[in-house]
Amino acid sequence: MDSGDKLKALANTIIDSYDLRVLAVKKLMVQSHQSLVDFREELEQIVGQVRSNLAKSENLRRKDFDAMIKDLIEFNSLNERAAEESLIQFQKEEQDMTELLRSLINKSHSGIKGIEAIREDIIIRQKRREHSIIRALKNYHLHFEELKNGLSKLIDKGEAIKLRDFKTVLSAVKTQHQNDHQDMSTLLDGFDLIRTTVLEQWKTVSKSE
Repeated sequence: MDSGDKLKALANTIIDSYDLRVLAVKKLMVQSHQSLVDFREELEQIVGQVRSNLAKSENLRRKDFDAMIKDLIEFNSLNERAAEESLIQFQKEEQDMTELLRSLINKSHSGIKGIEAIREDIIIRQKRREHSIIRALKNYHLHFEELKNGLSKLIDKGEAIKLRDFKTVLSAVKTQHQNDHQDMSTLLDGFDLIRTTVLEQWKTVSKSE
C-alpha cells in the first residue's frame, strides 16, 4: 500500500470513527430532549396540585400563589432554555464539524502526521462541546429534582397544607439552589440524596464531571 492509499485509509477511518461518535451522542441528545419535555409536564402537574390544595385550605388566590413561586419557576425555565439551546447548538456544531473534517482531509497535503494532528484536534473540540452540554443538562436535572422534591412533600399534606408550609418549601429550595447549606428545615434533608443520585446518573455519561 503506497503512501496515498495509507493516507486515504487513515482519513476514512477518522471520518467513520467520528460519524459513529456523532450518532451515539445524537441518540443521547434525543433522549435528553424528551426528558426536558417530560420534566416540564411533570412540574406543571405538581405545581397545579399544590396551587389547588392551597386554594382549598387557605383560600390562596391563584395570582398570589403564582407571585410567590414565580422566582423558582423562572429559574427552572431559564435552566430549561439553556439546556435546550445547548442541544440545538451542539447539533449545529456537530454538522459543521463533519463538513469541516471532510474538507480538511480532502484538501490536506500534509501527509499522515498532518491528518493525525487533525484527528486529535477534532477529538479535543468534540469532547469540549460534549462536556459543555452535559453540564447544562445535568444542572437542569439537578435543580428540577430539588424543586420537585420540595413540592412533592407539600402534595403529601393534601388539603391540610398550610401557607407556612409552602413558604418553608420555597425558602428551602431557593437556599439549596444557591448552594447555601444552612439547616433551615428538615426539608433539606433529602436534597443531599437527590444531588448524589443525579450526579451518579450523569457519571455514566461524562467521566470528567
